[in-house]
Amino acid sequence: MAAATGKEAVELLDREGSNCDLVLMEVEMPDVDGFDATAIVREKEKSSGRHMPTVALTAYAMKGDRDRSLAAGMDAYVSKPIRHQDLLETIQRLVSGMPDTPSAAPSEKTPAEVLDEALLMSRVGDDLLLLQDLVDLYLGDYPRLLDEIRAALGRKDSRALQRGAHSLKGCTSNLAAKLASEAAFKLEGLAHAGDWGEAGNALESLERELVRLKPALLAVRAETEKKPRPTKTESLQ
Repeated sequence: MAAATGKEAVELLDREGSNCDLVLMEVEMPDVDGFDATAIVREKEKSSGRHMPTVALTAYAMKGDRDRSLAAGMDAYVSKPIRHQDLLETIQRLVSGMPDTPSAAPSEKTPAEVLDEALLMSRVGDDLLLLQDLVDLYLGDYPRLLDEIRAALGRKDSRALQRGAHSLKGCTSNLAAKLASEAAFKLEGLAHAGDWGEAGNALESLERELVRLKPALLAVRAETEKKPRPTKTESLQ
């Protein structure tokens, strides 16, 4: 079985995962990349208790790529051009139950401080379409906001940095993402104080929290797509 995009890979594993023994996950894919696709799959596995062995495949082989792959929930990493023997040994190691590094326990839930799913659902009144719209709006906007924040910090523009951090604080707070919101709030305060040295550290902390938040949001959104929508009759009751 093969998928052309990360979204297709997640959908394929939803349908046919029980017939798979292992996944070769291309990191660079359109729509949803391999890191995010794997994170979504791992999030789903927390409720099923299952763990699909997954090998990251990438042509870039940059320093830190292996650690990033493993942090995203992949079990092993193979760089391109792929050597047949390396791939074969990696597959044999995984199917025999000996991954490159211990993976996070499938039963471990996303910390509520990263994304409080119950609070998020209460804020949208259990309206799945509204939740999807909020997540889509955030995912579409936050890269631009982050670029503006980086640029403002680079030129030491206090007002622009405060404005960008404030906007990011608001949207992450609306999504019940406590740690990301707190990191943005801290950056906003440092920008107001003109503490440029600490602002750089605060931006790094914010970026780390946003990296943790994205796959959690994608997983929640994917789950809403599987839930039945109320009919007009049901919604009037």
